[in-house]
Amino acid sequence: MSSDFRSDVVVIGAGAVGTALKPFVLDVVSHAQFEQWLKPDQTRYVLTILAVPDTHIRLVAERIAKVLPDGNNAVIAHVSGLNGPDALHALQECGWNTAAMHPFQTFRNNRTTHVSGIGWGVEADDAAAVVIRTFIERTGGKMHHWHHLSQEQRLQYHAVAVAASNMLYACFDLAVSLAHHVGIPPEDFIPPIAQTTLDNVREALLNREGKVEFPVTGPLARGQFDDVLRQLQALPGAQQKQYAVLAMGLLDSLSDRFTNEQTEEIRNHLLKFIREQ
Repeated sequence: MSSDFRSDVVVIGAGAVGTALKPFVLDVVSHAQFEQWLKPDQTRYVLTILAVPDTHIRLVAERIAKVLPDGNNAVIAHVSGLNGPDALHALQECGWNTAAMHPFQTFRNNRTTHVSGIGWGVEADDAAAVVIRTFIERTGGKMHHWHHLSQEQRLQYHAVAVAASNMLYACFDLAVSLAHHVGIPPEDFIPPIAQTTLDNVREALLNREGKVEFPVTGPLARGQFDDVLRQLQALPGAQQKQYAVLAMGLLDSLSDRFTNEQTEEIRNHLLKFIREQ
């Protein structure tokens, strides 16, 4: 890439991901601008990033391949975590070097998301990986490179992001509902304890030696199973099942703290709450 690396990179797609990458690229091409941008004499940039919805990746790739059939080994990558480079097969067939570069971050529409410091899962050959690594490092990110992932491995990889981000909302949804029920303002009570928990997670991951040990507290972590059941019984019916399901997941994480008999006993109690709702 040139000394002004932005002149060598273009993003197609002006959604949340494209907007987040805008400071690091020459141009972000929106849906409305795409056909005007796509012309036979268009420059083949060192790196073209397709930040379009997963359902549009193949369609956009086929459209580019039709107008720009000679890729001249320029690198083009999509940002989907669920698809590999084969989603760009039409471009690979006409001389483009195809790749997948997934930013491990949650992106929200109409809001610029920080990409500095995030991880990127990249599936590419060595030549494309060099180009992509240069771009990622200049955004302040960190690249993890695979030459090839099976579809099963790719789904497992993306599930890491789902577990680390999307599934947290189930916990916060329950906490907010219960806060309203008992009459405390969730905006005052929930963010500080949630932030401390995330700080504890970060510290545990950075300082781990072998298995990660999270500093989990609370009645279930202390083996106070009677208190867990009393708490469940005190909850409104709509929240009992959600609490029990989340507690079941936490129990699985903490099972090595208890005997098999203890784990099975509390599991059976939790299952009753789940099945009764």
